[in-house]
Amino acid sequence: MKTTHSECRHLTPMHKVVEHFKTSNALSDFEQTLSDLVNNLNTLIKNRFNNISLLADERNKCLKDIADTKLNVIAHLDQLEMKLKTEIDVLHGEHLQSIEELINEFKLLKTNVAKMQDEAGVIKEYASDFQLLIRFTEFENNVKVLEKDVQSLIKTDSAKQISISFSPNVNLKIEKLLPSLGSLNVITKESNITLVNHRGKHAQNLATITTCVDKNTTKTCT
Repeated sequence: MKTTHSECRHLTPMHKVVEHFKTSNALSDFEQTLSDLVNNLNTLIKNRFNNISLLADERNKCLKDIADTKLNVIAHLDQLEMKLKTEIDVLHGEHLQSIEELINEFKLLKTNVAKMQDEAGVIKEYASDFQLLIRFTEFENNVKVLEKDVQSLIKTDSAKQISISFSPNVNLKIEKLLPSLGSLNVITKESNITLVNHRGKHAQNLATITTCVDKNTTKTCT
């Protein structure tokens, strides 16, 4: 290694080194490199602003999709509610009708019993003992028939205590059943930006050159 400039030999004069440097390929290449960098940075900045606009558009789309999903869930729940309400009305109507029919049968039996009571009272007051015995024998047979009819009606479903209840298909709280309307996904993919590089592979293959300089001359050193 050279330690003093006096040891350098065969040096090119400095004025020849700097001669026509303003129009040299090296300076032109340097200026083009700076221009490429500016263009690349402008492209990258524009791309990032485009990404910001895309994010804003997709945010609005996500908000709309969330709102639409909520409306769809509510609409589906409304349909389920209307279906259950219709079923309740049908069940209520059916059992109400059967109970009312049974009440009418009981009322008819009650009317027959009341008539029998009135008739028995009259016979007891005005008939002879023999007539009373004969008539009450008939009454007893009629009463047995009435009791049999009552027992028969009591055994029907309409005579049983009927109630309507609602059992939800899910016993969980709505927060556990439907913890979320959906999920948000972040998609990252490689950008399709093409950066400008006029040097290409040629720039990568250039050898590194070290230059020794003294006051008036220069020398290429290895």
